Amino acid sequence: MSDELQKLWQSQETDAPALRQSDAGWSTEDLAVPTSQFRARPSNRRTVFLAVAAVLVFAVGVGKYQLGLMRGNEFARPPPPRDDVELDPAEEIERLLSECRSFSSPASGEPDFERAEFACRGALALEPLHHEATQLLGDLARLRTCQTDFNRGMEASSSRPDEALEAFARVTKDCETYFVRANGIAREMVPAALERAKRSCANPLDEGCQRWVNLECQRSGLADKRVAAWGSVHRDWSCPSWEALRVPVPVDDGLAAVRTELRARYTDLALGEVLVAWFDGDLNEARARTATLTSNEARALSVDIRRAGELQLKTRIELASISGPGIDRAAPFAREFLDVDERLMLGEGATRLSLEERKRALARLESRPRRELIAALARGAYERGKALADRKDFRGACRAWKLGSEFSRGDLDLLKALTNVCTKKAAAAFDAATTCEQLQVVKDFAVPGDGYAEKVDERVYTECNE
Repeated sequence: MSDELQKLWQSQETDAPALRQSDAGWSTEDLAVPTSQFRARPSNRRTVFLAVAAVLVFAVGVGKYQLGLMRGNEFARPPPPRDDVELDPAEEIERLLSECRSFSSPASGEPDFERAEFACRGALALEPLHHEATQLLGDLARLRTCQTDFNRGMEASSSRPDEALEAFARVTKDCETYFVRANGIAREMVPAALERAKRSCANPLDEGCQRWVNLECQRSGLADKRVAAWGSVHRDWSCPSWEALRVPVPVDDGLAAVRTELRARYTDLALGEVLVAWFDGDLNEARARTATLTSNEARALSVDIRRAGELQLKTRIELASISGPGIDRAAPFAREFLDVDERLMLGEGATRLSLEERKRALARLESRPRRELIAALARGAYERGKALADRKDFRGACRAWKLGSEFSRGDLDLLKALTNVCTKKAAAAFDAATTCEQLQVVKDFAVPGDGYAEKVDERVYTECNE
């Protein structure tokens, strides 16, 4: 600092007292403050003081927060979850069983047996002797073995076909979807395996021919003379039960009379074949057959089949939206589809039948598209209701489940949900209702046949019409 500037700085005056140490203590002279008549602004000093104080408060808060994080005290931890909300054990068991069924089913994709078993054991923890949970655990053990054998067969199918067939042979009909898949693959591999086995034995009665005999008897049984000769010589031999390696034997499904009835409905037999194609679920065949016909009856039939196909597709698209309205939007399309299917299967004479007669006729003439769509509606309604119930929206869940039951009263999951959740909720809401508005809420839970809707009407009549 230059001498001129130093002198100028020291010549400044201030009203602030100076501090200086003396024999008596600290003096009021402050050598660090200019001594001129320039006044330090009090407002600026207060601002600085407040800013410093704020920084100190913030620093203390940060320090306490960090200390809380290190010590794990209540300052750092979020508040503990409330434990005063009690779940209905029946609802929780039903939720766990549904999860167990969902994750253990190979029909809806690759199953997750670990999660399925965890859910089933959770249900058993709530009710140790629960029959369905115990049965599902047994099914899980069986399906796990099936999955292991099927996967081994698939891994060996490209490079070790004989080993693959041995693995597929262990997949039985109890393996559900795994059996269907193994059967389809194994039957394609058997002819080549037979040729390989046949080349290894010159005499059909030699010991080395047993593999060929075991494979051959899967498709011909003992009808083949060489297989029969082997069995007569080797008395301890019997044809092994390799169900997945066999060609399925056509089984009479008991519907031959129904198909005959449909064929005879029209004087033009070609129109009857269109109905049979629809009844069997072959929509493409039904469309192709109507495209070659030109009569008025054929055109009307073509319109119905085309419309039914459109409604079927729209219904399935809406049902695929499980997280959205789902069953609510699908229901109108489904109802129209069922009307068109009824017209196709029962013909014009359906209008002269009573309601009960139509039900019996439809039960006998239930088409495959109708049966499959009703099953899809029931499943979609259950899944939609379950998603709502998981969010504690039980009124919405019961509305979805009841809508699904309008289409199907045979879905076990739907029936259990309606009984174990909706009827119980209706009973609790009815007992707790003290106003007319609360009585109307009961109807959102009430299931047709459980009597609570009727009880509500009685109380509304006596308590709400005064």
